[in-house]
Amino acid sequence: MDQVFDAAATSDEEIGIGVDVASVDGALESARWGLDQAVAALNAELRTAADSGVPLTDLAEASGLPPCQVRTALDATSETTTGALPAGQLRPETTP
Repeated sequence: MDQVFDAAATSDEEIGIGVDVASVDGALESARWGLDQAVAALNAELRTAADSGVPLTDLAEASGLPPCQVRTALDATSETTTGALPAGQLRPETTP
C-alpha cells in the first residue's frame, strides 16, 4: 500500500479511490432539498404565528432559535417589509 501511495505522490496521473461520486452527489442534493423544504416550512409557520399575534420571544422559545434568527426569518418571509423593523415589532405599522 505504501508503494502505491509513493507512486501516486510522484505521478501526474489521477488516481481513483473507488467511490461513485454521482450517487454521493445525488444524496447530497436530496439532503439539501429536504433541508430547504424544512426551513421553508418553519419560516411559514413562524410567519403564520406572528400574523396571529404570537410574541417574538414566544416564537423564539418554541422554535429553539435565538430571537435574532426568528426576526431574520420573519423579515425574509414578509411581503411588505422592506427594511428591518424595530425590536418587538413583527409587522410594519399601517395607517387606515
